Amino acid sequence: MSLLNVSELSFHYPSTIELFRQLSFAIDAGDRLALVGPNGAGKSSLLKLLSGELSPTAGAIVRRRGLRVAGVAQETPADGDLTLFD
Repeated sequence: MSLLNVSELSFHYPSTIELFRQLSFAIDAGDRLALVGPNGAGKSSLLKLLSGELSPTAGAIVRRRGLRVAGVAQETPADGDLTLFD
């Protein structure tokens, strides 16, 4: 069984064109992945969809039971008193 299955995934923000249409793929244990593309192509949006931070417009994302998908934000919080470690 795959760790993560994406089936017929479509997504768009309310004010933008569709970022993905009918995207399907599976990630298996031991797979190594890279997301490469120009600014605005939807790389961060796809990662947010995979982690559950966003919901797809259509399609399904199925995670193996117990699987957690997490990421680190690209920008730091607005509070300038925090260090990088914080």
